[in-house]
Amino acid sequence: NYVRKLYKHIWEGYTQEKGKFSFISRKQGKKKARRIVNEAELYEPLKSLGFSIYHLEDLTFEQQVRLFATSQIITGGHGAGLAHIIFCAPNTLICEINHGKTPAKNHYLNLAVQCRLRHYMYNGAEPIPDGETDGSEDLKVDVSRYIASLAHIKTLC
Repeated sequence: NYVRKLYKHIWEGYTQEKGKFSFISRKQGKKKARRIVNEAELYEPLKSLGFSIYHLEDLTFEQQVRLFATSQIITGGHGAGLAHIIFCAPNTLICEINHGKTPAKNHYLNLAVQCRLRHYMYNGAEPIPDGETDGSEDLKVDVSRYIASLAHIKTLC
């Protein structure tokens, strides 16, 4: 709540936009970890479901805050960009992509609970071994399963 209040001047006055569905890419991120190796394969199916693709690195902090404040659904791979869910309106749907092969890191679930958001973990991604055991593996997403999951989540709006 402290951070939400601190940046209230940015997101205040913005409301959730019906039908604004946002995919948060990690493709251009500085940290080369937990990227979706087949992300480009997701773009057309995501767009056909009404999702827009965002690279947070291309947005100012203020634009990032407003993006999250106005989105009805946010989805993307587990990573720092999802910390912006603290700016989402209550009941925003969050679909976090992970592989489910190791115990889940619950950072974003915990934030979602505190912010009264609806959090879903998509554990259908396949980890791509990188020699590390710190959860930084890149992911390969089963496109049809992921899109089917998002289509279902959209029915909850």
